[in-house]
Parts: sequence; structure tokens; C-alpha cells
Amino acid sequence: MIKLHAYALSPFNEKVTRTLHLKGLKYEIQEYPMGSSAVKKLSPSNKLPCLEHDGHFVPDSTDIVYYLEQQFPQSPVIPDDPAQQAMVHIMEDWGDESLYFY
Repeated sequence: MIKLHAYALSPFNEKVTRTLHLKGLKYEIQEYPMGSSAVKKLSPSNKLPCLEHDGHFVPDSTDIVYYLEQQFPQSPVIPDDPAQQAMVHIMEDWGDESLYFY
């Protein structure tokens, strides 16, 4: 079972849900209000989204995408070629840091 713990409006949540959809995975979503004390129990960094899968918790949208790629290799979102993987990582990191406020 896959459960996504997330804030309602978050570009990081959107990145994870799009990855889940592209991979064709079924999941539940549990939304939390900003500042919820329950978040600290899910994520040591006190940030969401956090993916719960078979009792394993993965915080951080980037780590979640890589985890999903490893656990569910069908419909890959990260290319096999190392040079292309590096470019994906650069673009993804740039998007996280630069576009977050938009």
C-alpha cells in the first residue's frame, strides 16, 4: 500500500503525484494543515510530502521519486543513460530551488 502524506498546496506534492500517475501506481493521499504536529512523527525534517510504503517512510520529494523508481521500475521517469540521469537531476534540483515560490 502506498500512502502520500502531504500539504494540500505544494509543488513538491505535485511532483510526487505526477510520478505516481506516470507509473500507474494506486495510492492514498492524507493531507495535513500547515503547522500540524503530526508531521514531525512522519518526517524528522518536519517537511512534507512523505511517502509511506509497506511501513517504510520516505520524506523529501526528490528522495520519494528515486525510491519509487527503484521500487517500481515500470514506466521509468529517470533515464538509464548516466549523462541523461545527471541532466535530470540538475533540472529537477533547479526546479525545486528556483520555481518553488511560483
